[in-house]
Amino acid sequence: GGGSGELAITAISYDTNTDQTTLTWNSRNSANYSIDISVNLGFDGWDEVIDAIPSQGETTKIQLPSLTGSDKLFFRVREIQ
Repeated sequence: GGGSGELAITAISYDTNTDQTTLTWNSRNSANYSIDISVNLGFDGWDEVIDAIPSQGETTKIQLPSLTGSDKLFFRVREIQ
């Protein structure tokens, strides 16, 4: 119901002044999302950063808290119930 059929991150930006990352993804109306990070794309190496993010419509954008500990991170967005 509403929004893109494919869940995909469409933009990632990083602000060096605030040390914060902003993610934007295709979303569906009335859905909730979770963001996970990984340093190595391993099957068991994903850590949840934020849970229960409500959809903002066809596109959702959120600023993440400062993420330290690695100079390379991978992100994934999951739709949750």
